[in-house]
Amino acid sequence: MTRLETKIPPVFVFIIAALLIWIASKYLPSIEIPDMIRWIIVLIFLLFGAVMGVSGVYSFFKNETTVNPLEPQKATSLVGSGVYKISRNPMYLALALVLIAFAVYLESLWSLLIVLLFMTYMTRFQIFPEERAMIQLFGEQYTDYMNRVRRWI
Repeated sequence: MTRLETKIPPVFVFIIAALLIWIASKYLPSIEIPDMIRWIIVLIFLLFGAVMGVSGVYSFFKNETTVNPLEPQKATSLVGSGVYKISRNPMYLALALVLIAFAVYLESLWSLLIVLLFMTYMTRFQIFPEERAMIQLFGEQYTDYMNRVRRWI
């Protein structure tokens, strides 16, 4: 375990990524997307992100387990129903989808690289440690789940 694993709240990483997307949109070349198409894309990503995020949080509350990403070892149950049949990490996927919507809104193609960096950071410093904790807590039940459901989508 490294010092950064599960130490920085994912929402903080999301805010940093959003700021970097905004900065990139100001200083790097942009692409022109017709307004109607741009808004449709933005709304689709926002809607899908909202559904994934809210469904993920709801499933955790429904199963009475922690939503605190800084202490994955405090999970009390393995959630594999609802949106967790589609993605092992719907709340992080939701954040990535919102970042994509923001990049499209700003017409910043380069910002999609920042979304990839966000996803890479989240995988390395948040998801991998969470998966180790889940394997310790739930053993084969979690490894079976990992084999059935993709990490992101």
